[in-house]
Amino acid sequence: MKLLISICLWIVIFFCLTGCNRLIQGAPAAAPTGVAVARGDTSAIVSWDVVPGVQYFVYWDNGSNVSIASCNSSPTCGAAAYVSSPFTISGLVNGTQYSVTVNGRTEGAKGGPGSPAVSFVPIQAGLSNTWLPGNPNPVGTFDLLGLTYGTIYGSAGISLGSGYVSVGKNSSLYYGIIDGYGTLNWTAIANPLPSTTLNGVANSGTIYVAVGSGGSILYSANYAETWTRLAATTTTTTTAATLPICAQFCDLNAVYSLNGFFIAAGQNGRIIYSSGGVNWTLQNSGTGYSTTGNTGYNFHSITYGNGVYVAVGDAGAILTSTNAADWVPATVSTPIPITDNLTGVTYGYVVSVSATTGVVTYKPTFVAVGAGGVLTGTFVGSALTWTPQTISSSQLTAVTFGTRTGGNATTQYTVAAEGQFVAVDNTGNVFTSPDGVTWTSQSQTLGSLNAIASGLYDYTAVGAGGLNMHSM
Repeated sequence: MKLLISICLWIVIFFCLTGCNRLIQGAPAAAPTGVAVARGDTSAIVSWDVVPGVQYFVYWDNGSNVSIASCNSSPTCGAAAYVSSPFTISGLVNGTQYSVTVNGRTEGAKGGPGSPAVSFVPIQAGLSNTWLPGNPNPVGTFDLLGLTYGTIYGSAGISLGSGYVSVGKNSSLYYGIIDGYGTLNWTAIANPLPSTTLNGVANSGTIYVAVGSGGSILYSANYAETWTRLAATTTTTTTAATLPICAQFCDLNAVYSLNGFFIAAGQNGRIIYSSGGVNWTLQNSGTGYSTTGNTGYNFHSITYGNGVYVAVGDAGAILTSTNAADWVPATVSTPIPITDNLTGVTYGYVVSVSATTGVVTYKPTFVAVGAGGVLTGTFVGSALTWTPQTISSSQLTAVTFGTRTGGNATTQYTVAAEGQFVAVDNTGNVFTSPDGVTWTSQSQTLGSLNAIASGLYDYTAVGAGGLNMHSM
């Protein structure tokens, strides 16, 4: 009898399990609602109303009326499976019309009907009709002075994706994330160093470093989530570090990063560098640029490209180094007036294609900007020579180089295809250039802009009184 009961029990369990499996099999989901597209530079951000438990697929194609059925027979259709909202489509062609549809399913069932097609046309970022204010604008009430792009974590170690970190006066410290509608939304970050001016910020993947007045250095080892001040000993708000002897003449104005190596420059010829962002070494920036007193020139920006570091500053100062330790003055084809302070410098790997022959040329190019306008630094063999260029602004403040086909935040876009230089000035104007020589005004006149940075498909600029604007 016990054996018969056991057999019956196992039969009941078997049919229950098989029946339960049938009950939990998935089904097509209803067409998603609220589908919206924020067009970008060679890209688009697609968002929709999310229903818990539904798996989503996104389809896109040329033209204005894509459908799931048309995608099955179209060689140009793109698709992405099991994605979350918002979702970024990349690799698009600017000026070409596309459309997108989204469908859903549960538990791996056949997909449901697609949402109505939404059409869009990607456009080059940086143009005059692509700039929009961030949220909020202004962010805070103090001047924003530095900006970087990278991966950002919020509270409790949650990744927020890629975005911007900005620093400024009165310990201003914020991160900005682009939402599914293309709006850049800012959030304040707790700053352990009150009432201090932060002039620059950079990141190398996990690690973020901000520099400022009095040689102040802030450090984050967790994607800008939490920050500590570098100091002689470790406390709840500090990280023990090796720092160069500093005084009131040791303000740091800019910092650059590349693959975990950080280099900063500032007042009176100060240049310091660090592998990892914690322990720093002071270097001699060369003849006439004092690192031991307060008689040297002030540096305002520093960058790297094609094996060369470049620092720029007051009185047209341009210094270069191949090892970050030994610095020499640059060669300029036309002498720079002593009053022309340089405030920004960047590097771009310019790629161009001849319209007649189809020959591709590659030209490593530096661009420096300031009171006198624009200079380009190009190589003849291994020699780097600087040449003044023409631009319709008398006070440029910052410049960046961004790609139109994506990039890598860790390498700071040292290699790019079809990139462009974007510069800003102290009256809020924006200028773009494919090569650093020919510049086009993209007038904004929103207020004084102090810094600009490039993302994967976009640009952000910040300035006086928390002013900020974003282009994608």
